[in-house]
Order: sequence, then C-alpha cells, then structure tokens
Amino acid sequence: MNYLFPVLAAFLWGGNTIVTKLSATAISPIEISFYRWLLALLVLTPFVLGGLIRNAAVVARCYRQLIVLGLLGGVVFQCLAYYAAHSTTAIKMGIIQALYPLIALILTGLLMKQRTTTGTLVGGTISIIGVVLVISNGHFASLLNGGLSIGDAMMLLGTAAFAVYSLLLQRWKIQLPMLQTVYTQAIVASVALAPFYLLTERHALTGEVLALVGFAGIGASICAPLAWIHAISRLGASRTAPFFNLVPVITAVLATVLLGEQLTAWITLGGLLAIGGVIVSEYCRKKA
Repeated sequence: MNYLFPVLAAFLWGGNTIVTKLSATAISPIEISFYRWLLALLVLTPFVLGGLIRNAAVVARCYRQLIVLGLLGGVVFQCLAYYAAHSTTAIKMGIIQALYPLIALILTGLLMKQRTTTGTLVGGTISIIGVVLVISNGHFASLLNGGLSIGDAMMLLGTAAFAVYSLLLQRWKIQLPMLQTVYTQAIVASVALAPFYLLTERHALTGEVLALVGFAGIGASICAPLAWIHAISRLGASRTAPFFNLVPVITAVLATVLLGEQLTAWITLGGLLAIGGVIVSEYCRKKA
C-alpha cells in the first residue's frame, strides 16, 4: 500500500507533462503558469494560511530565500517548460526532465565542493549520450549542424533551474512544512507572473483550459508533492527516490496513447540510457 504514494506522485508528474504539451495549443505559457499558481494559492489558503501566520518569524527571516525558490520553481522552470512544449514532444520533455537528479548531483559537487566519484562521472556520461540520442533521434549530424531545437534547449535550461531550486531547498533548510513552502512559492509566482499576465493577450477559459489548469494547479502542484512527502515518511528517502525514474516512462506511455506521439527506437534507447545513467550515478553516490 505504501508504494502507491510514490507511484501516484510519478503518475501525476508524468501526466503534467502531457498537460503541458496540450496547453501549447489551448492557452499561452504565461496564462497557464499564472492560473496554475493562483488556483493552488486559492485551494491551499484555508488549510495553510493560519499555520503560515504562526510561522511569521520564519518567513520574515527567510523571505529572500523564499522569493528565490518561488522564482526558480514557480516561474523559471514552469514557464520554460510551457514554452518548450510549443516546439518539442512530451516524450522528449519527460526524458530531459529525468536528468534533474543528475544535474543536482553535479551542482552539489561543484557548489558544495563535494568529491565527484568515478561512478558519478560514468553515469553522467551515459545519461548525456542518452539525451543526445533523444534530442537528435539518432541523427548526430543534424544536431552538429543545426544545434539543439529551441524546445529541447528550453527544457534543459528549465530542468537545470529546477535542479538549482532543489539544491537550494536542501541547502537552506527553511523551517517550514512543505505545504507552507509550496504556498509561499505560489504567492511569489502569482505576484511575479501577474504583470506579464496583464500584458498578455488572453484566451477564453473553455472547459479544456479549465481542466488543464485544474490538473496543473491541484494535481501537479499540491497532490503530487503531498504523495511524494508521504512516501518519504513511510518508505524513507532512499527507497522513494528511484520511483522518480518512472516519470519519463509514464510520460512516454501517456504521450503515445493520448497524443499519438511516435516512440522511435532511438528515443527508446536514448531514454533507457538517460535513466540508466542517473541510476548508476545515484547508486555510486550512495556507495561512496
């Protein structure tokens, strides 16, 4: 029963990549980013605001860090992902996102001066080869001649931003419950995105748009983190972490079934290498 929680979180995050891709033809990236965090803010307020007020001293002490986290996790990462969806596939987005633990591991070594093991370097190399296969679909010459597609580049940059967000979250150790941290992130993101939203040409809030916003704002922003935190409390961080590797797999399955995207042999091989490299790096880190 406990294993249902990390699987649920992975399913919601994988499903959110599909929602991100679907939103590309229904609503602008700024709009869905703003609506998503505004909805999360409204839903969480009755449950979180009282506790946050009681923790006002922590907020006052750490408000700069909370603003940085909100901008990285709620604005930079999300907006880049939504913009990326206009020019890359959901399958590629899911596989590139799977690099986040590896990027975080590399940044930890660089910024915190922790020793990088040979196993981490080997795993990183395997993952990079896998991602190159994915974004080039096996055509290395086209990648060398034309470079990264704008969508793939945005997704890589967004994933790096999320890795920095995760690293800072771990490093700063802000003494707030996770839901209160998510709530402050929703406040920062909503305020930061509001001016851009007001300057953006707005689309009609159709049933499709409301469904996309609802999944992103409640499913991915609230339910998935809660399920993940619950899994860590029941199983421990080390037993929960490998379930994150289900996200690109779930994304690929959903994208093939729901979006009709083609899962080529090169993308499959590249995806397996990318995920395998992350697993090798994580395993060697724990053994070091």
